[in-house]
Amino acid sequence: MLVLPWIVTALLVAIFFFDLARYIIPNWSVAALLVLWPVALLMAPTLPEGFVWWQSLIVFAVVFAVGLGIFVLGLSGGGDVKLLAVLALWTGTQSTLELIAFMALLGGLLAVACLLIRPIVAKFVAVEKAASLPRILRYKEPVPYGIAITLAFLYLLWNGQVAVLPVA
Repeated sequence: MLVLPWIVTALLVAIFFFDLARYIIPNWSVAALLVLWPVALLMAPTLPEGFVWWQSLIVFAVVFAVGLGIFVLGLSGGGDVKLLAVLALWTGTQSTLELIAFMALLGGLLAVACLLIRPIVAKFVAVEKAASLPRILRYKEPVPYGIAITLAFLYLLWNGQVAVLPVA
């Protein structure tokens, strides 16, 4: 069973770097995480007291619906919404609030870092060369929130807070 957490981790690390480099969360990676959830559910040696699999589906649907509204308002990317919804499926009713709290904290730190670093980089890079900078360092670019989402979930995963994916 310990191989599954490493597969999930590898997928999330790939998502982290895709989002950092390209501002894209590939659909295949989110689909793989979605497909692995029932596999993990079936392979879990035990589930916590009170765990009900269909409640995780409801959490998934609610997070996706709220995320879709945020996407429609132009406040988030579609990949971020899909990723967060699928990871909420994994965390279910037990840890979704923690996932969102850690994501918000890490996303806020990332946003502040971008706000502080981008003007400094802009001072030292000629305007005509700014396009060659990594997008995360360019002025007026959005923050790649998939980074915060993946790190928040990985923290929960490797601290044993993802019920269907025990790491010990």
